[in-house]
Amino acid sequence: MLKKLMLAGSLSVAMVAGAVWAAEAVAEEKAASSSIALGLTVNEGNTDNSMFNAAFNYDRKLDEKNSVRLALDGAYGETDDDKTTDNASAAFDYRHLLSERAYAALNASYKTDDIADLDYRWVVSPGLGYFLMKNDKATLSTEVGPAVVGEKKGGETTEDIALRIAERYERSLTTNAKVWQSAEYLPKIDDFDTYLLNLEIGVEAPVSEKINVRLVVKNAYDSEPAPGRDDNDLTVIGALSYTLF
Repeated sequence: MLKKLMLAGSLSVAMVAGAVWAAEAVAEEKAASSSIALGLTVNEGNTDNSMFNAAFNYDRKLDEKNSVRLALDGAYGETDDDKTTDNASAAFDYRHLLSERAYAALNASYKTDDIADLDYRWVVSPGLGYFLMKNDKATLSTEVGPAVVGEKKGGETTEDIALRIAERYERSLTTNAKVWQSAEYLPKIDDFDTYLLNLEIGVEAPVSEKINVRLVVKNAYDSEPAPGRDDNDLTVIGALSYTLF
């Protein structure tokens, strides 16, 4: 009898532990999302060109007040054996809720673009944010704060203090389908005529349970580009994304 009780107790403990683990796994899965996206364009004929792009996104709600977002992307392209695209970027966002809608934020980003003669640009910005809209279907947030911008562009290295003003809108349409838009304005604190402006709009729709088709339009404006380079870069990206979890 004792052995049976010990066995039953062990099984009960195992079942409870399994249930707790499963509940935590489900909660963790709902609290985080991640995806990768890949795009490839190849043309041969009068003009030979190829273009490859890749992106990785990770969003996680750490607890009721804290959340993080990580985004990585890069692109490479050639036309008639001449390099026409070669860039990569990374962005990290941390948010800590101060109330239902107000939050403290920390934003950090890094970018390199060989075609724009940008060896690197990094931005670190603490700030305060506020959700103008926040429900199960859509969010609209704004952020403002100081920023430090360091870059090596056109062979010249600089570090400046800037003001960062940003907003982001997201809306879920159906399961795995969504639209989003973001804007970021970074003027130098002592010269508002010198600034960076980054805009993005995207839409994603499901092809299957895990695979989505994605279209993203990005526009990056630099009021003081490297010598001989344009001040504006417009990029249109089409890709297939795979939902990891």
